[in-house]
Amino acid sequence: MNPQKNYYLALMCRPRDDAETLKSAKRKIVKRTHSDANGGSEKYRVLFEAAVEAWEVLGDPTKREQYDAAREQWLSERGAVWCEGCGEGLRLPNGNGLRCPLCKTPVEDLQPEPKPHSSAWKSSVVEPLVESGVRIGDTVLDASEREAERLGRELMRQSATLLSGLIVSGFDSARRRLKRKRG
Repeated sequence: MNPQKNYYLALMCRPRDDAETLKSAKRKIVKRTHSDANGGSEKYRVLFEAAVEAWEVLGDPTKREQYDAAREQWLSERGAVWCEGCGEGLRLPNGNGLRCPLCKTPVEDLQPEPKPHSSAWKSSVVEPLVESGVRIGDTVLDASEREAERLGRELMRQSATLLSGLIVSGFDSARRRLKRKRG
């Protein structure tokens, strides 16, 4: 049992779901991802193994209780909260109307207990990290947008070349047919 893993997400269930719901979810996932169901393909093996591992922990009430406690403690030690919608660990800024980015469950009531730190620590450590994170996020977003534009232009050029080639090919084919009919 690993508290770092989100077994609920592996079964696509909520932490508050009952054992029967978890069992049904496990069966559906195993049925769809087993190699026998996919013509011997190992394409979905990771999903299959994750569901089986999650069921081994969550299917046993004692192990599930131990896992839930260990996961909650592990998240708390990292200043994160446990989303009740998907079981994912979240670090959330203070504010109202926040939602889990994965399952969109409102999480404003799940704010972790604030840890006491001096204002000097906050101004010298936290604020520069937050600011650099914003700059890095903006830089990544800008780079992603530029790359998307470049790929879009390249795709348009390739599409235009392909389309013009198909049109020319169609005209050539039509000319050959006309020549055969006349000749």
